[in-house]
Amino acid sequence: MSTYFCQHASKGISFRTGLIVLFPLLITITCCVSSAGTADGELPKFNLADHSVSAIEDYFNHWFDRVDKALAEQPQWITPVVTVSPTLTEGIRYDQLWQHTGTNSSLVNFGAGKGLELIPAERVEAFIQVPPYEQRWGSQHKQGIADWPFFFIKYQFARGNEQHGNYAVTGFLQATAPVGISTFTSHYFGVTPTLAFGKGFGDFDVQMTIGDAFPIGNVHKVGAPLLWNTVFQYRVLKDFWPEIEFNTTYFPNGPFAGKTQVFMTPGLLIGKLPIYGRLKLAVGVGYQFPISEQHPQFNSGWVLSVRLPF
Repeated sequence: MSTYFCQHASKGISFRTGLIVLFPLLITITCCVSSAGTADGELPKFNLADHSVSAIEDYFNHWFDRVDKALAEQPQWITPVVTVSPTLTEGIRYDQLWQHTGTNSSLVNFGAGKGLELIPAERVEAFIQVPPYEQRWGSQHKQGIADWPFFFIKYQFARGNEQHGNYAVTGFLQATAPVGISTFTSHYFGVTPTLAFGKGFGDFDVQMTIGDAFPIGNVHKVGAPLLWNTVFQYRVLKDFWPEIEFNTTYFPNGPFAGKTQVFMTPGLLIGKLPIYGRLKLAVGVGYQFPISEQHPQFNSGWVLSVRLPF
């Protein structure tokens, strides 16, 4: 997703935020209790604590049954290198970025805010992500953590596998906390609501996301960029996925007000290759370069993505 290319270099008084408690992953478990009476009309007696433990055990015992059902009912596309897919995924993901900026410097992003991806319900994907660590090289060398995407959740509104329409429509919401050092933080919490959808045509598919990154603070100072990504993929020999992505950011306000940057990202993904049991491997690489005259964030960059779906 192009939001993790939005780096806001700040001026003024620098500060570090305190330690933030990890936002808990909320999972709602529905307990179905029989209300049938006994022969003499009295309600059956049961131990609520035992019943709750049994329901929780049942939920986790059938975890992968729900995951398999969700995966079977959606298209079998691979998640693009940059763009967030409308399909659901369970696994671990690590990304790394190498960017060349317009000031004769470079930036390396370790992790890119990725982490653990879970499917706690048939239409829901929840992310447990860690703050990225960044290093900037050049005239002003800086390194440290950047802002933390502490909350990210998807809900799949509609889907159909290759035998039932080959499509997916998903909404997701990401929230970011300003825990980064002064060089790599926006100084404000941020919220990014996004709509994602995709359609497949045999081995070819198109995936798209449209979102808006809102700061919870001075929007005119930080900016609220509009994000639009489009991906064209083609599946070759079962496990090879060449693709072309177009990553567009429009800045209606903020320090880059009125500017639009468009990057083209040709890439190749390989996977999902079986490793052991449910565990698989997918690897993707892409190269981003601007095709618009305006590119206020960076000039070009490489993206590496390693995933372990299970």
